[in-house]
Amino acid sequence: MTTINEQAEAILDVGDRFLWQDNYDARLDHFAEVIEKLEPQERAELMDAILDKDGGATMSWLTPERLDNLVESGSITGLERDAITDAFAQAYLDGEADLVDALQFTGMFGSSAVGPMGLMTPEAEGLQALVDRLVGSDSPQAGQFLEKFTADVLEQRLLVDPPMMNISEQGAHIGVLLNALEQSGGTQAIHNALGGLTTEQRDALYAAVGQEGLSFGAPQLEGVGVTDPMELVIQTVAEHGTAADALHLVEYVGQNSSDQFYGVGNKPVPGRADALSELFIAHGDTLLRDLTPLDPTHTVGSSNEESTVVGESLAALSNLIRLTALNPDSARGGEVMDLLGEFVSDNIRVSNQPENGDNVREIGDATTRVAMIGAVMQDAVDAGYIDLKADVAARDEMVGFLLDVAISTIPVAGDMAAGPVSEAVAEMLGDSSLASTISEKLGGLAGSQITDAQGRLTDEAKQAIIDALPEDHAFLEEVKAMSNSFITTQIVEAADRRGAIIPDMQSYSDWIDGAQGEN
Repeated sequence: MTTINEQAEAILDVGDRFLWQDNYDARLDHFAEVIEKLEPQERAELMDAILDKDGGATMSWLTPERLDNLVESGSITGLERDAITDAFAQAYLDGEADLVDALQFTGMFGSSAVGPMGLMTPEAEGLQALVDRLVGSDSPQAGQFLEKFTADVLEQRLLVDPPMMNISEQGAHIGVLLNALEQSGGTQAIHNALGGLTTEQRDALYAAVGQEGLSFGAPQLEGVGVTDPMELVIQTVAEHGTAADALHLVEYVGQNSSDQFYGVGNKPVPGRADALSELFIAHGDTLLRDLTPLDPTHTVGSSNEESTVVGESLAALSNLIRLTALNPDSARGGEVMDLLGEFVSDNIRVSNQPENGDNVREIGDATTRVAMIGAVMQDAVDAGYIDLKADVAARDEMVGFLLDVAISTIPVAGDMAAGPVSEAVAEMLGDSSLASTISEKLGGLAGSQITDAQGRLTDEAKQAIIDALPEDHAFLEEVKAMSNSFITTQIVEAADRRGAIIPDMQSYSDWIDGAQGEN
């Protein structure tokens, strides 16, 4: 019976030509025939033996280009190629093949898809070939190889300090790896591969894909099926990250929004904004808590001498709200707005409780957070509620939020709620004539359909009120100013402790300005 070593030696003899370059095509073709007939463990052993006996195999005859060409010509079948790639994957996982071998075997740094200027968008065919090569077969070892290979390439080549390449080339390579991982095993595979990165390496990855990632959406690449890698990173944190991961990413976004998350016309970059909405929805409770820190001291922050920790946190939240809840083009902006509305309403209710010996701290914390959210909303709206007049859906989402907060202070629920609700909304919009129209719309709903057990407006009631508003209502012309004034009149004036909230809102607004370098 022929041993693995004997098979390896026989394969390496194929195509051997004295005083002339060996026939590498013949050798690879024969190798494919032999390895495809073996069991998986034997395939791995044969690959180990080949690499041990011919240290230059991945630079001569066992190359990705040669393998692709022979598959394309029909000399090697798809099954034979899978047998070869799976065997190499297992050899890498077993430590028999090193990173240099893997870089050569995958063609990671030799592809026409990436150059010194970053992703070569006209090279759609080269990009497709590289991604397909990295994904490999659908075997378990192929996925495990890609995760380990990505982690090794990131930690030993792409995210080293000092960098081995410029940030555009770095971001393009990382983007290719992340897209291959997503196609192989979804965001779970990305999470697995990035799990060993340090905070510094993760920030470097964010910076690289943040700058270069948009090139993956170039029209020339439409048929390749790749995604902006920054979107993939955000989705991965949304689905698998910890609360600390989500907070760190939001802070990064806040510090790098102008050139990475806003595009033409200062509008949010669509895919990235949608991914951030997913992140907010997944981690909203902890983000709202962590980004409204209950720190009464003016602790110095990190961005400039006027900055504070509180100011930087609120500025990050303001930016996140602008990209998500106050983004007319966000598919899930309404859900983010609902989440924010619940947070505000719940804190107003707590803040309005009478004090007793046991709830003083609870009331104080809720009152502080009401003031913080008021300041954050003012800043977010001032920063740019883009093209609201032209987007009725976005207007409706904003109205839904305003209604939640307005109604949170009305102590009437059930069948008696229609009248007070109508009056409150009409007063909010500055048009008392709307009260009767809104009341008529709400009159068609049963009491349980107007408010829920917690006194919040139901979705049916919100829609009825929105339907009662004329499309050309004057508030559309001044929604930004009205939103700001509403925060004051409906949040602050509805609060029993407005004497503390009003000056605190101004203080927190100043702290946000300080964090943004505007003082």
